[in-house]
Order: sequence, then structure tokens, then C-alpha cells
Amino acid sequence: MNKAALESQLRDNIISQISQALENYFQCDILETGPGEIAIPVTDAENNEKFGLIKVSIPRGKRVGGTYEPYDGYQAAEDYKFILQDRAEKQIKKEEKAKILELEKEKKRAEKKAQAEAKKAILELKKMKVGKTA
Repeated sequence: MNKAALESQLRDNIISQISQALENYFQCDILETGPGEIAIPVTDAENNEKFGLIKVSIPRGKRVGGTYEPYDGYQAAEDYKFILQDRAEKQIKKEEKAKILELEKEKKRAEKKAQAEAKKAILELKKMKVGKTA
């Protein structure tokens, strides 16, 4: 068997195993919608029919020069884990920056309020002095 046929057979075997497991779990027919692709009929919270779509592929890897560098699922998982950690760190920094900006805005509002109250108090004192001299 050539490489493509072996990969196709492996993909079909994986789809078959997944389909059987999902049929048992969801108690429904799993629909084969293409090579290496199945759809699961489901309903959402409002009882609208939707479909979960699962695609299975057997990646060969990256072409480097005239040959393929084999796909490494373990390395791909590590890379994805790093991407998720990086996104989480960026989100935390973004949230911290937003908190700092909000605190600065609140501080400015408090300062403006204090200045306005001070001006009001000065005006009140001036009115009181004007009233006493008259």
C-alpha cells in the first residue's frame, strides 16, 4: 500500500471509532458528510437543530527542501499551550492596564470634585464676609 492509501485507511478507522462512540453517547445517527468528516445532529438551549462537525486528518508535516518534516502532535500541543499562556498573560496585562486607567480617571474625578467643593466653600465664605460687612 502506498502512503496515501495507508493514511486514508487510518483516517477512516478513526472516523469509524469516533462515530461508534458518539452514536452510543448521543443516541442518534452520526452523519458521514465527507471523507474524514462527520456531523452530529444536536439541539441548542432553545431546541433549534444544529450540527457539530468533526474533521479528521492525518497531517504529513511541513515540506522542507525536497522532503517532509514529519508532523509532531506533541510539539503542536506544546506550541498551542504556549500560545494560550501568552494570550492569557496579554489579557491579564490588558485588564491590569484598564484597572490602572480607571483608577487614574477616578482620581481625576475626585480631584475635580474636591476643587469644585473648595471653590464653593470659598464663595460661601466670601458671601458670609460680604453679609457681615453690610
